[in-house]
Amino acid sequence: MLDSGSVKRVLDLWNISLAQLLPADTIPGSPERCKHRLAFADRDGHRFILEQLDPISFNRKMTIAERLDQLARSNLTVTPYCQGSDGNWVQKLKGACWQLSPYVDGIRLDRTSYFRDAWRGEAVGHFLADLSNATCGWTLEEPFFSMTGFIDNLMASISRSDPLLIPEVNPIYEFLRKRLYPVIDDLPITFGHGDPHPLNTIWGEDCINSVIDWEFCGWKPKLYDAALVAGCVGAEAPEAREAEFVSSFLRTLRQTGLLSLEDMALFPLFVLAVRFGWLSEWLRKKDDEMIDFELFYMRLLMDT
Repeated sequence: MLDSGSVKRVLDLWNISLAQLLPADTIPGSPERCKHRLAFADRDGHRFILEQLDPISFNRKMTIAERLDQLARSNLTVTPYCQGSDGNWVQKLKGACWQLSPYVDGIRLDRTSYFRDAWRGEAVGHFLADLSNATCGWTLEEPFFSMTGFIDNLMASISRSDPLLIPEVNPIYEFLRKRLYPVIDDLPITFGHGDPHPLNTIWGEDCINSVIDWEFCGWKPKLYDAALVAGCVGAEAPEAREAEFVSSFLRTLRQTGLLSLEDMALFPLFVLAVRFGWLSEWLRKKDDEMIDFELFYMRLLMDT
């Protein structure tokens, strides 16, 4: 926990004066994106979120901040980082790295019912379409994410570290190798958020206030973001896959032209493929309960 004196010295890098620390449980997004974070108000009543970063992530964080600035200037509902007095988005002090962003108010998502809200699915669909339009002229300046490479590497890791899982995972893997692998390289590569599920969204009464947590943004196969959203919402409850959020979301993607009829034919396969990312996360955390759930969910997606 940082004391107020240390925080004040860090905030001097932005010429901001600390007035009051705010409760930590009010900060949206995942705490795993940084080493430490806190919310505070300055003397003018403006609220901010301060994050301490791992120094090895400096270059990556600078790239993300630059991308967010570009998106904000394209009028997307994102929250760019604050530039320090030297003009940089990431500030260094005594070997530590820091980022500062405005605090965005929102309404906590009710995970027991939000999947019944058609307007939320429509809003996320329009955001992804706007993101696609805003980035269509960007040039690929860093390596793109290979879905098949990720899955192959994860299977090799499971074989080494969790071989007892192979009989459960291998039928899903072979299913994708037969149906998705031969065509996935034909999909265009686009810039995406990388993790745009509803919990990485700050919600207003009837709109999106901001889309946050861009840690995994970058160049990915076209269907990645949309498949991740559908898969995450569908995992919330047995009825969620066919509830109003997902149906409205997919309808919006079709209406905006983000997904073609050919894309929709591959979409269920991609929803299944993206779940390998979540399986990797549960394996990393050694969360046996979520590993069991993920395998159940993946089998359900494969069977239907």
